[in-house]
Amino acid sequence: KREGYIRHLPELEIPHVVRRKRRILKPHEITAIFSNASGSLLLFLSMALFMGMRRSEIMKLDWSRVSLDGLFLQLMEVDTKTGEPRNITLNPFVHQLLLLRKKEQFDTKLKTRFVFPNARDPKRHGSLSGLKTAWATCLTKAKMSDVQWHDLRATAEYYAHKRTDFTDTQREKFFGSSTDVQRKIYVSFEAEDVRGLEQVVDVPGLNRILGSKIEGSGKTRDEDKKKIEAAR
Repeated sequence: KREGYIRHLPELEIPHVVRRKRRILKPHEITAIFSNASGSLLLFLSMALFMGMRRSEIMKLDWSRVSLDGLFLQLMEVDTKTGEPRNITLNPFVHQLLLLRKKEQFDTKLKTRFVFPNARDPKRHGSLSGLKTAWATCLTKAKMSDVQWHDLRATAEYYAHKRTDFTDTQREKFFGSSTDVQRKIYVSFEAEDVRGLEQVVDVPGLNRILGSKIEGSGKTRDEDKKKIEAAR
């Protein structure tokens, strides 16, 4: 184009990749999955759901990063997707499973520094695509489909955002992703999760005016509130 041989450079359109929407697992789905999980899969799923850890962070976890006495684990820059280190407190159930895993490795004299060692070479961590067979079997027994590893992390962040006793900064430090990313990708509330917000606009005298607009009923928004609270 610079030398004048062609008038225009061709423009190639890069197709937009539509990212699969993360599933927020329902309580009965979580129960079904955990009822049919065991062994390494149970530990993996527990760390993903209760602690919001990514698959690579779990599979590459080094025992030196785990403080069983301090009840937390430490992820360094090389362990995380974002390249930012973070500390995660241990879920009580995960803590018990890690104690059992540590004892099992000691009893079998397995020399490895990894929580999930490679089956063929314990000196290396397990494959990032490992546990596929166990996961598929678990889903079959649970009579479920279209569930991926990352849906567990999405569910963890969904529950975290329902809690009001934690700050956005705490959520960011725990899950290792910005609050904006968490809300945009992982958190999609349903109607029951936002019930009550439809009545936050409360202006003095407005209930009386609105009540008069409902012909023959005289019902006010205060009465609606009472019915909703009674239903809960």
